[in-house]
Amino acid sequence: MKTIKGKILLSMILTIVVSLSLVGGIACALGYIGTRSTLETTMKKMAVVTGERVSYQLGEYMAIAGESGSVPSLSDPEVSLDEKMKLLQQKVDAYGFQRFNLLDTHGISLIDGSDYSSRAYFQEAVQGNTFVSEPLISSVTGEVTIIVSAPVWKDGEAGGEIYGVLYFVPKETFLNDIVTSLQVSKHGFAYMLDAGGTLLLMRI
Repeated sequence: MKTIKGKILLSMILTIVVSLSLVGGIACALGYIGTRSTLETTMKKMAVVTGERVSYQLGEYMAIAGESGSVPSLSDPEVSLDEKMKLLQQKVDAYGFQRFNLLDTHGISLIDGSDYSSRAYFQEAVQGNTFVSEPLISSVTGEVTIIVSAPVWKDGEAGGEIYGVLYFVPKETFLNDIVTSLQVSKHGFAYMLDAGGTLLLMRI
């Protein structure tokens, strides 16, 4: 009888252990799947919001550059270069840009004489487009930066004759500041890619 009771007891214990293990395993799996799904949803929403934030900021920069290109004095030959530079510096100071430049229709800087004719931001602006470059590494500071360019319209008449091109360089850490502000999780990280999938910035 003791042997039979022992076998029955052992069988019951094994049944309970297996059942509890199955229930625990299923609960863990469901919890993992639920947590992962929630995290993926949160990350997607965060990516969308961050993208909208960057887009909004770039839209503001483009509006400022476009408006600046329609200032009549920038195309007025009677206005000295110093006066034009002061006007653009006021824009830099007012909107927190890093620096500016003013080019002629051949891509030559009226300020330092450098040739920017091969740059995409010049080629787009000289065609009449306000343009934001892809993030690139600044040859001056080594930081990831962008350039916002716009045509300078003769007599300030947008859509008319193009007198030259101006560009502004926003604060070179503004993209990094946005990525740094993201908090995915305790051990998570955020990163930013360009259109070709190249890693630009990472926050760990």
